[in-house]
Amino acid sequence: GFARDPAIYKEVMENACWEGLPSNTKDFRTGAPVMKYMKDGSICMQSYQKAKYSPGLSPATDKALQKLFAEFGIEGRTVGVLL
Repeated sequence: GFARDPAIYKEVMENACWEGLPSNTKDFRTGAPVMKYMKDGSICMQSYQKAKYSPGLSPATDKALQKLFAEFGIEGRTVGVLL
């Protein structure tokens, strides 16, 4: 594994900007995406959150990503990795 350092979890949890995402489904007649709403009219949110990551947010994560990039020969400024 690339990320065995427990500091990664702590640094990302404390330093990242976390946000909830609205829940959606599809209209089965048209296939179009449709927002889900609660009975009170508020938007239904997903049961998970996402965080935006930028270099320097977590030194331990930066180290793990550099190791991953080097091993797989990944280059470029627009590369993304789903963790």
